[in-house]
Amino acid sequence: MYTKESIERVANNLLIELAKVDNSFSNPPYITEENKFKLVELLGGKLEYIDSIEVDGVIIPSENDENENFIIQLPASIERTSHLRDIFTIAHEIGHLFIHMGYGSDEFRNQKNYNDAMMRFGNSEEENEANHFAGNFLMPRDKFENYWKEKNGSLGEMAEAFGVSKPAISTRAKFLGLIRW
Repeated sequence: MYTKESIERVANNLLIELAKVDNSFSNPPYITEENKFKLVELLGGKLEYIDSIEVDGVIIPSENDENENFIIQLPASIERTSHLRDIFTIAHEIGHLFIHMGYGSDEFRNQKNYNDAMMRFGNSEEENEANHFAGNFLMPRDKFENYWKEKNGSLGEMAEAFGVSKPAISTRAKFLGLIRW
């Protein structure tokens, strides 16, 4: 189990490191239709859309290539997903990668097999932690609170600024105590 503060630190540190490599990760929106494949590749993985997936997303260690450490798979069917849902799911799976799969550690390198997949499904503690990571990664506290004041709490303007859905903005604002549950 991880604290919300430690998850927030992991997400913020990852954004800082990504911005050093590519300036497009310096300001929101952090994941876009244009950069989602590039983001996953910068982290050492591959993003795939497949027909046979029955969950919102899954991340698996790659067995194929030493330069490809993991694969994030999303549903190809437009009935199962949307651009904004995919954005959140990618951030969620990256959360599993860094928080639960020990990415970058010897533990991760030693567990590269398909039995260690993480899926976006359900309400387990790990799923909640990955969701918390995704919220922090896509909508970092400091920037979110500043934009909230600047945009007068407009959910539509906030959603556009961060490249997420209005419900994601509303949930993040609730978690940060900006609006009531």
